[in-house]
Amino acid sequence: MYKRICSFLTIFIVSVLMLSTVSFSYQMDGSDDVIDDEIIYSKDTKPTAKQFLVTITTPEKEKVEGEKSYVICGVSKDKEPESIVVRLLRYDEETNTYIDFPDSEGDTKWELGRFGVLIKEIEFPKDGVNKIRIAAYKKSSGKFHLIRGENLQITDYSVSVKKDDITEKIKNGIIKITDFFKGIFK
Repeated sequence: MYKRICSFLTIFIVSVLMLSTVSFSYQMDGSDDVIDDEIIYSKDTKPTAKQFLVTITTPEKEKVEGEKSYVICGVSKDKEPESIVVRLLRYDEETNTYIDFPDSEGDTKWELGRFGVLIKEIEFPKDGVNKIRIAAYKKSSGKFHLIRGENLQITDYSVSVKKDDITEKIKNGIIKITDFFKGIFK
């Protein structure tokens, strides 16, 4: 019984923390001192080999399948996570470039807070393949240039969104709930 209560409380606390993104990262006021952010928008800019500023934990791979509503998560690797800015972009086939991609609250750029955690929910605009880019850079005092691999980390992902099928959602929801209760009452 004690194990079940501890398990339930742990799940509850983690859920509350995941839903409370305000304390982890916050929207920027737009007063960035970046001189040349075109490098972020260019489709020709290659992703950096390593995730040296922010480790993106979700999506886990470069190509994943997901729902129309998706959560992006990451953790800062820097000793001063407050100085890290994360921007979210998606590939626009009409303009052949990456464009700003707002989260569910309409924000496209965030400073990581002192905890260095990023949790953002996004809604993909279309079914099928959605190409997204997560750019992270370290702010410095005064105006500065973004240099890929030095103060700019770029990570690209392809997320395949399946068409909404209400019967599948109901089945998956029942399976998830059943698995959840099986885990608690073992």
